[in-house]
Amino acid sequence: MSNKRPNIVFILANDYGIMDSQAYAQKFTGVEPSKMFYETTNIDRLINESTAFSQAYANQLYSPTRASIMTGKYAGRLDCTTVMPPRETYYNQNPTTPEGSYAHDVLGNKDNFLIEEVRSVPIKDMFYEYFV
Repeated sequence: MSNKRPNIVFILANDYGIMDSQAYAQKFTGVEPSKMFYETTNIDRLINESTAFSQAYANQLYSPTRASIMTGKYAGRLDCTTVMPPRETYYNQNPTTPEGSYAHDVLGNKDNFLIEEVRSVPIKDMFYEYFV
């Protein structure tokens, strides 16, 4: 067994379902790639060469979903059930990673990160860099 740490790429996209990439559709539903609307060759290669994440609870809105991913808690327990929750809900959870652990960056929607009030709270410390 290798002592090398694996690379982890986590992609969270709005309105992206199991039928939106050929690899997931074929792997989990049996649909042939020729019947797919999209060609997703790069995503498919990532999925086929790695461990595919296939079980998760997603909310109908993106902010609660991201709050759950960032904290590991259900959005309802964080009182985050709308697009822009009060900042004292999940922003002050202040998750940290151990010294010498993975570098972690975020690229994404502006709703959680662009507003100056949000940038000034500890969530910005979760990432080495963030781009919105």
